Amino acid sequence: MASWNALPDELRLMIFKELANSHTRDYDFEGKRLLRAGYAAVCWQWCDFFEKHNFRSLIIDQDRIKDLQMITSRGSRRAFVRFLWLRVRLEEYDCDVCHEEEDVDTVRRNNITFTKAVIDLMAVLATWPRPQDLEHGLTLELSAFSPSDSKHAFKYFRLEQSYPYLNFRELDPKLTAYKTHLKANRSLHDPAHGWTKGHQEPPDQGSKLRIQGSLRFLPELVEPSLRTRWEYLRVQAVVWLMVRRQFHRKIPTELLADLLHRVCPSLEGFHHGSWLDMTDNSRERNPDSYMLQRPLIMRHISLFADHNHILHPRYSNRSTYRADRRWTLNNSLSRTLCVNTRDLETFAFTTAIDARDFFSLFAPQAPPQADLPTWWRLRSLVITSNLLTKKAKHWEIENLLVAAGRAAARMPALLYMEIWNGGKGHHSAFGYYLEEKPTTSPNHERSQRVNRHPKILWRSTWVWGPNPRENIRRVAHAWEEALGLGFGAIEVLHCKYPASKAEPIQTRWPAIDNLRLKELVCDRISRYQLSWEEQEAQARLRKDTASSRG
Repeated sequence: MASWNALPDELRLMIFKELANSHTRDYDFEGKRLLRAGYAAVCWQWCDFFEKHNFRSLIIDQDRIKDLQMITSRGSRRAFVRFLWLRVRLEEYDCDVCHEEEDVDTVRRNNITFTKAVIDLMAVLATWPRPQDLEHGLTLELSAFSPSDSKHAFKYFRLEQSYPYLNFRELDPKLTAYKTHLKANRSLHDPAHGWTKGHQEPPDQGSKLRIQGSLRFLPELVEPSLRTRWEYLRVQAVVWLMVRRQFHRKIPTELLADLLHRVCPSLEGFHHGSWLDMTDNSRERNPDSYMLQRPLIMRHISLFADHNHILHPRYSNRSTYRADRRWTLNNSLSRTLCVNTRDLETFAFTTAIDARDFFSLFAPQAPPQADLPTWWRLRSLVITSNLLTKKAKHWEIENLLVAAGRAAARMPALLYMEIWNGGKGHHSAFGYYLEEKPTTSPNHERSQRVNRHPKILWRSTWVWGPNPRENIRRVAHAWEEALGLGFGAIEVLHCKYPASKAEPIQTRWPAIDNLRLKELVCDRISRYQLSWEEQEAQARLRKDTASSRG
């Protein structure tokens, strides 16, 4: 039998790749642990290959931060790390308090745990060098959870510690683990926590506030001198910062502001997936607007504020537009948003900022402005607006889209813009796309040049006013005038998506899935979770319908 060293290099590489590809996950979809790390211990040849895979993506809690410092200090391991996820594990709680908001002592202990974990990690990362390019930079993700969050009123699969989809390479197109979890919980009966035969009743306000938490970032609470230490920390290795909507506990705004504007000077992009506040007036809040109060030093930003029918029934179960509420211009907020985003190359605002506020300076009814901002680098923009509903006046929607065209005239590098809205029973989107259309030069048949072909697309599940095609043509003509194009230069497409009576829309996912810029709206794992939540909502609707008929 031939020894390992006697095998040809090509065959050994094929074996390595086969072993690596068969262990792309930390867990299989039945919850069984997969151990790829052991292959690196076979011999030094195996170590060189497998350590690149083993250290590419790391997930740690506060107890493993010291191990990170020790393990990555050996050899080239630090250079292998591309993704690092800090999941701060907060203290557990029992049924005696699961229906109550956290008390003062619990809040204090959790704040100390969270603050210390973040500072300890950033102190380690501060010793890592600045990457030579973006490809070799580090993506840092932050989250916080209690192991008890999934054991009481909110038995969501994504909150469980055994949740298998931890990075995009682990995603299963067949949703095997979700279906297994759903099957196991189909007959879940836990009346004390609002579950009856697999059906969840709306939880009380205390339960919602418990899972939302009350985290603060307070270095002085851990140690009086820690605030000074934090002020001097600089982390050059991090080029992307992420917070996903997987957990409901909010990452403190003061921490994110520090990371964005001071601690991480090499930052190129930021994605913030969060949940709207679970209070009665949460629908009136812009939970992420604080990050836009100062000019951003990065090039890419995505703010995604989510909601669902269980946590935010007032927001999700009806249109967020009120017919009696006119578009009130807020030029002060609009100018702040515009000025502080003008150095970005891409941005996506979902619920966090409404397009009406962003484009207020450019509204047809706005007074003339002498010093309008210019976005010299902006290539892609996607933003939501509550105005895009069938309850809105058709001329209000038209004014919004005309304002967007006037703003686009101040965006010389713009390739794509999408304004959208979606929710239970409806979705709609306006899109401007500057497509690349290769053409052949008449003098040089073989030479190719790129011609930009502008296109406007309107699509919705509802009818926009008495004459939607005429409405979108007027918008297109306004865009042509604002951009200095000839009449008819923009191709206009109109597409009405018929709402299915058999499977009516239950969440925002169908609207997101139909966007050209959906990758900017939220990360791949969040899109995967949203797609399942739409399927689960459809299944719940079918079950409820069958029960009512029976």
